[in-house]
Amino acid sequence: MVVRTSSPNISIPRASLFGIQAGAGSYLIETDPRFANYRNWLSSDYLLNNLGLDPSNTLKRLGDGFYEQKLIREQVAQLTGYRFLDGYSNDDDQYTSLMNAGVTFAKQYGLRPGIGLSAAQMAQLTSDIVWLVEQTVTLPDGTTQRVLVPQVYVRVQPGDIDGSGALLGADATVIKSTGDVTNTGTIAGRSLVSITADNVNNLDGGRIAGGNISIGASRNINNIGASITARDAAVLTAGGDINIETTTRSRGTTTAIDRVAGVYVTNPGGTLIASAGHDVNLVGAALVSAGSAAVAAGHDVNLGTVTEGYTISFANKNIAGISSESREVGSVIQGLDNVRLAAGNNLNIRAGAVASADGALVATAGNDINITAGQATSSVAAATQRSSKSLFRSNSSSTLDSTSTVDVLSSSLSGKTVALAAGNDINAQAAQLSSQDAMSLSAGRDINLTTANRVAQDLHASQQRSSSTGLSKAWAVASDAGGPVGGYGNRQFSGNSASADIKTQAVGTTISAGSLQTVSGRDTTLQAATVVADGNITMLAGRNLTIESAQNTELSSSSSANGKSGFIGSWSSPGLGNIKDFGAKATVSTSQQSSQVASLTGNVTLVAANEYRQTASSVLAAGQAGPLVGGDVNILAKNVTINEAYNTEQTVSMQRSSSSKLGGSASFMGVSTDSLRNAQSTVRAMDDTRGNGRMQALGALNLAMAGQQAYGAGSTLAGALSGSGPA
Repeated sequence: MVVRTSSPNISIPRASLFGIQAGAGSYLIETDPRFANYRNWLSSDYLLNNLGLDPSNTLKRLGDGFYEQKLIREQVAQLTGYRFLDGYSNDDDQYTSLMNAGVTFAKQYGLRPGIGLSAAQMAQLTSDIVWLVEQTVTLPDGTTQRVLVPQVYVRVQPGDIDGSGALLGADATVIKSTGDVTNTGTIAGRSLVSITADNVNNLDGGRIAGGNISIGASRNINNIGASITARDAAVLTAGGDINIETTTRSRGTTTAIDRVAGVYVTNPGGTLIASAGHDVNLVGAALVSAGSAAVAAGHDVNLGTVTEGYTISFANKNIAGISSESREVGSVIQGLDNVRLAAGNNLNIRAGAVASADGALVATAGNDINITAGQATSSVAAATQRSSKSLFRSNSSSTLDSTSTVDVLSSSLSGKTVALAAGNDINAQAAQLSSQDAMSLSAGRDINLTTANRVAQDLHASQQRSSSTGLSKAWAVASDAGGPVGGYGNRQFSGNSASADIKTQAVGTTISAGSLQTVSGRDTTLQAATVVADGNITMLAGRNLTIESAQNTELSSSSSANGKSGFIGSWSSPGLGNIKDFGAKATVSTSQQSSQVASLTGNVTLVAANEYRQTASSVLAAGQAGPLVGGDVNILAKNVTINEAYNTEQTVSMQRSSSSKLGGSASFMGVSTDSLRNAQSTVRAMDDTRGNGRMQALGALNLAMAGQQAYGAGSTLAGALSGSGPA
């Protein structure tokens, strides 16, 4: 039996998908958790733990679990020509078995991590294994680090690549078909892979790899749960649709990502092109290029999502519950150089990420550009029921508690420069747009920067019942301030209570740029948006320009109902009857989520051909001379309206027993503490934007303004307490 191995790829990736952690930590390369689907991927921690070693006290690993499994896939394909080793159909099972075999072999022959197998040791292998081998890697700054890298050792099976490419038959692989080409294994060419067919289907873990890859379909290209990897160029051209879709797998009530679909170009300066006569559809997929990337469609370009989630339920005699979570996983398009998206009709991005690390990001659509947010949901509900019975009384109680949240998963677009152009509308919902230098937004009709809602809901309900049994039905015993009393008859008590709290928070669109220009043929609307630029900000609207707040809301309600029947009197005044009490209270509050437009070192120019309207929002210009001097804010419109909006709170309460009483709301007029609360909110917001220098600077300006308002409010309060008015 021949055993083969190859050195894993230890070059440091430059794509923003991966981060370099040169300091303390277990892994040198860490995957962006959004792309790793926020799950803990199986890693070599498993191997080290089974060897009795502490992973935190060993040499740093090259990459985390996601990156290690990527290396395993590459080595298996290189060594065998197949997506998986014989007998496996998913990455986790394959990696687990390889590590188990590695642990067994290491214990048998006294191996220690870091040292590769010798030829003699390889000859002793009876199964495929993975082992950690020490390698020296060079970081982008030129320094080096020693790391542990998983290396695969496989026994050659019939049909595997034999090391000279005999299975492929040539250095270049060319396939031409008048029908369909379907691949679920590996199609590889050292220098070239060229496929031409009616439909090209790369499915279920299929792999197409080569130096240059050209795939042409007169109808559709379907890359479903499969990968296309080129060193220098990958060009996909279809007369119909290009579908690149990540697949999921469900087991019971759990759905998780099974195979990530992607197209990759690995060499710097490479080219990735996907061009379709009709639609390009990415569903939880990845297009990643170490050079440039371009996606074009005659109709729509759609960046969609797949959904992961689970539901767990349980029940026993006294308690039952259910818990569920779901999360959308969006598509990713990344390039080190220029990234271009072009749709003849609409460009639709949901919970996606499009980024150019060092070049221009340009997105165009003949009709609309729609950038929307995805959702992550979670809910937990539990119900209890208990009862007891004695000679005198019977008691029962039940409760229901429920908590649920809906979170916002923003789409992001970033580049050294960013340009969006739509023939009709640009709609950005809770989006994150950022550029190092200039950014421009141009729409033939409207530009709408809108919000998505983050929702949290808590519900509680309880019920109690108590009644006399046995002897107490003939003689009821009670106790009050006067001591023990008694009377004839049955006594019953019931109590019910319920409460609810529902909070809705508006999440607006954020724009961070070196400079910004927006142009709309009709209206431009900013709702709870944050727009900050180092230099000048210019907004031009052919009709109306609106900068307004959105509303955060909270609804709190509670109610209780209690009843007592039977003997309700005292020893001196016995009697039969019933008492009922009911109380309810509801509070609805609304707070404004303002828009902000701020230039940190330049001027702000806002122009509307018809109406300019600003509501509960701020426009700031620090200017080149600094914030103490200030820049220019220029507003030009036929009508200019600047409005305020108020935070509101309304409370309604009601009590009813033997007589009914309807309560009202109470108000207190005094010095507002909003400035102090706003300052605290600004500090929290600054802490949430640690990675964005422009947002930190904007937070500092807001904090200074809030501090000035708080000082004035404090002076008023001090004067009121001392009996004198403000100076």
